[in-house]
Amino acid sequence: MSYSFLKKILASVLFLLIMQAPSVFSADQNFPFRGIVTVNNINIRADSTVTSQIICTVNKGDRLEVVSERYDWYKITLPHKASLYIKKNLVENRRGADNALIVAKDNVNLRFAPNESAAILGKANKADL
Repeated sequence: MSYSFLKKILASVLFLLIMQAPSVFSADQNFPFRGIVTVNNINIRADSTVTSQIICTVNKGDRLEVVSERYDWYKITLPHKASLYIKKNLVENRRGADNALIVAKDNVNLRFAPNESAAILGKANKADL
């Protein structure tokens, strides 16, 4: 599965917690934009609440693609340092020219942790690759 595909899917579900005022980005507010984080230890969360699971943290100087804003939250694409999981039996073990795994079925859950009770961060379909 290619990283760019995962970024596209996860852009619809991930939010950046704004923990510092007035802004953690140095960028203009027309969407989408690529922002630069201006403080350390900003949590990337699975949803737009402070109680949702932390996926990873970003630090000053990290670049993120911001796709929209809701209340005090930015919706972003998944940073390279974040991990997500897909059940092994839902991908085909052959590798394409780009060395990517091939999704074997439609509507496959992409999860926060390697277990079926972990938060679903996105979906993948066979036709998406």
